Parts: sequence; C-alpha cells; structure tokens
Amino acid sequence: MRTATLLLLFSLPLLATTYYVSHSGSGTPPFDSWATATDSIGEAVEACRGGDTVRVAAGEWWEQITMKPRTALIGSGMDSTIIERQPAATDGHIIFSDSFCVFRDFQIDGGIALVGIWCENSTGFKAINVMATAYQSGLFFNFSSDILISGCVFGSSGDSRGTSGIWENNIITGTSYVVSNSPFSGAYQIFLGNIMFNKDPVMGSARDSIILKNNMEFYAPGWYPTIYTSARMTNNTFCGGAHEYHEPEAINTNNIYFESATRFNPDSSHTSYNCVWSSGNDDPDSILDRNGNFAADPMFVEDYDFRGDSIFDVHLQYGSPCIDAGHPDSRYNDIDGSRNDIGAYGGPGGQNYLYLDLAPDIPDSFIGYGDSTHFHLSWKANTESELSHYSLYVGFTPDFPVDASHKVADIPIPDTTYIDGPYAFGTSFFYKLTASDTADHESEPTEALNLTIDAIRETEVIERPSRIALMGAFPNPFNESAQIKFRLRSSGDETVILRIFDTSGRQVRTMSGVFSPGYHEFHWEGTDDTGGKLPSAMYFLRLSAGEDVALRTATIIR
Repeated sequence: MRTATLLLLFSLPLLATTYYVSHSGSGTPPFDSWATATDSIGEAVEACRGGDTVRVAAGEWWEQITMKPRTALIGSGMDSTIIERQPAATDGHIIFSDSFCVFRDFQIDGGIALVGIWCENSTGFKAINVMATAYQSGLFFNFSSDILISGCVFGSSGDSRGTSGIWENNIITGTSYVVSNSPFSGAYQIFLGNIMFNKDPVMGSARDSIILKNNMEFYAPGWYPTIYTSARMTNNTFCGGAHEYHEPEAINTNNIYFESATRFNPDSSHTSYNCVWSSGNDDPDSILDRNGNFAADPMFVEDYDFRGDSIFDVHLQYGSPCIDAGHPDSRYNDIDGSRNDIGAYGGPGGQNYLYLDLAPDIPDSFIGYGDSTHFHLSWKANTESELSHYSLYVGFTPDFPVDASHKVADIPIPDTTYIDGPYAFGTSFFYKLTASDTADHESEPTEALNLTIDAIRETEVIERPSRIALMGAFPNPFNESAQIKFRLRSSGDETVILRIFDTSGRQVRTMSGVFSPGYHEFHWEGTDDTGGKLPSAMYFLRLSAGEDVALRTATIIR
C-alpha cells in the first residue's frame, strides 16, 4: 500500500506556476504576486518550467528574452506593455521563442534589431494581440509548424521560410512575403481576415495547401506577381499588384480584383463569381461573362488614392453590384444567411455591416474651352452602377452656389459632354459639375472651371479635389484605446470633426478640434459621449473638415 502511494505521488504533474513582473513589485522570490513581482522579465522567465505563465504589468522594459518550451508570456496590452531592444545587445533579436509557447498582449519595439520575435524549428507557437516592429521583421519563423498569429500588427521586409500555420485578423506591412513556401513541401498556410500592405501571403508555387479567405491586400504600383497554382481563395479584396493562377484546380471564387494586373487560367471552372475592375488582364475575355465573373466598379465606401495617402474603406456601398452576387451555393452565404457578397466582408467569415447609401464620386477630369460662340465641356464618366445623370451649373464668380437658380442642364448618362451657347465674344463664366444617382443623391461639385468665349481653344482641366486622409484606428481591432490618425491638407488651421457610428447608424461619439496642416490623431478609449464603454463590435469612423469627408472602420474586442 505504501509503495502504491509513492508511485501515485511521483506520477502526478507539477502544478503550473504564475510569475509576476512589475516596476512596482518588491522583487521578492518566488515572484508569485503583483506585490512581490520582479522588475525583470528575464528573471521571471528563467524561473519557469513547462506549463508556467509570466504576467507583465504595463510599462517599458529593455530586455532580450529566451522563452522556454510550453510557457506563456502575457502582457497587459499591446499599447501599454512594451519591450525594447537592449542598447548593448549583440544579437539581432528581441524575443527567442520555443515550441508550444504563447506570447500575447505586448508591443515589441525592435528599433535597429533585425527581428522582433524569432521562432526556429518550433511547433505550436502562438502570438496574440502583439505589435512588433524591427529593422527586418517584426515576426520571423524558420522551419516551424502549426503556428498561430492572431490580432497582431507587424511589419517585415524579409519572409519566413518553410513554415505552416494560421494567420488571422492581423495587419501586416512590408515589402516581401509573409512566408516563402517554395521549395519546401509538407507546409500549409491559412490566411483569414488579414489586412496586408505591399505584402503577399506566400511566395512560390503552392505545393500543398494555401487558403486565403476574407483578406484585404493593398499593393504599390509595379508589385511583382504572386503565383498561386493550387490555392483556395474565397472572398478576398485585392487592390493593385499582380497575381497569376496557373493550375485548373486553383479555387478562385467571390474575390474583388481592383486595379490589379491579374492573369487567370481560362481552363479553370473554379474561377467563378469574381468582380474584376480596372485590371490589366492579359486576356480579360478568358474569364469574364462566364461562371458568374463580371467587370464592374465594386463601389467601395472609399477607394480614392488607396496607394497614396491610405484613404480607403473597401466595405460595399448600397447599390454595389457585388452585393448578393457571389456564388449561389448556400455554403458561401453571408453570416446573416443572405447570398454571398463578393469581397473581403462577404461569406461565412465576413461581417454584418450597414450599407452606406452614399452620393456618387465627384466627376473627374472636368475640362472645357470656349470657341467663337460656344463653351465645350467634357469629363470622365463615373462608374457607379446606379448613376442617373450629371448636373451642370454656371456662375460669374468661382464661389457661386450650386442651386437651381444656377443650373444649366441635367445631362443623362452615358453622355459626358455638353455644349453651352451661343454667347457673345468675350463672355466669361465659371462652371461646376455634379453627379447624381437614381436615389437623387448628388455629389459634391467639381472646383470651378473658368472659360471665356475668345475663339482661342485653350483647355483647362479640373481634377478631382484632394481630400483629408483618414489612416484609421491604431491598433485595430483594439481593447482599451486606439489612436484615430489622420492627415489634414489645408492652407491654414481648420476644424476637424470625428463622428463614430455603430452598425445600426446611431452616432455614439463625437470629437472635434482645430488643427493645422499635417498629421494628427484623436484618442478614443472605446467609449460613447457619456463615458460608457461600448461593446465589442465594428464601428464606422466619419472624419470631416469643411466639405471633405473620409470614412473608415474600427473594431472593439472586449
């Protein structure tokens, strides 16, 4: 009986321990409370065994840390618990991870360090809610498997190699790939709900499994092609860049290709229900107008200069041809049970959101000249699916009001020219143009175009006016607080108003201030105007300065 008892005792696992790190602790071993917490993350990590956890309070630490297998390192939030590179560190990394480690709720400020978090020949590593920056890569994985990267913000100019795992709900920036898949086999990469800037998910041919769902990818002009031979891609939005799909078995369904030079395989029956717009296809007829594929303006909430000052919101407007236009099979249905919306917010992995019923874009490239008797005007056609007509207005000064008393004519689509006259020699007018849809939403007017009847054909061009740039919420999603960053272009100080709406359209918060030209931010703690905490959900950000408006979204996760 005594022998059996001893065997039982030796077979029981040791209880897991939690160690605490804080600048205000007493530093008394074994650091098992906030009151006795150590001031060194490395000291707490060194005390760990498999199954143990280290919790770190808000603050800044200058350390280089090597995690042990099956341990967890948990901070107090990516905006409040910050690890920076030791000034005298000789190695190029901040965090060295091992198998089955969990690293969450931190910010890694790598500075000139090569890598923020390094993981090599490891299995089961998890990074959750981490912001990581470094000279080369925020996160880097080498021949690792079954990793999970979730809710992180990181940049990289170098790609991880031979790594399998899941990347979900991250913001990823850089000038390279997230993973180099070729020539390694036996790997899988799953990308779900990520936002990627100049960052392709996978380099090289897909030897095993690549799954891309509900991602948004934004590329600079001239970005080189991504070749997916057997990937499964559904409900993504690609803006810019170039893509190639070689093998007939590649599944390419319910995606938006916006200003993307894309080459499809015409023999693939799995390329279906995609929206292709302003794309430099080598052979667009190879996939369009069959298998549910079509060419049309997807009508994003905001797509102006998405490769410039980051003004974009690829939610679909009311009336978008991509709404309920995806694959009719019910397995692709949106989360509300309706037919699939093409693009990153559609399908079972998408979002419920309010379709904003917006006015058309301001007409672009409004030009004209006066001959001996008439004014000749023309402009670039708008591309909204519910466009109805254009309205031409005239006045004697550039600031004349756009109203019925100044209207010259309503010009029905598809016309994009108008001749006004005759007038006497020397007559001079200012013209403005608007666009309207079938719901009588009228756009803001173009800037005033000044023309004179003088028989000298001198054409003036009025381009679409510049706008304020709303970069969005950082971090996003967020838990406690976020910085709403924006850029103001103006000739002087201007009042800027931020209005925040929930998905029902109810305004929950307003902030305002007077700002000079340049980059600024509003601090939002996820509260409404009464100071009450708002629940986990997606919210619409509407930033305005005078008549200029920019829209983005932010998500709270409690």
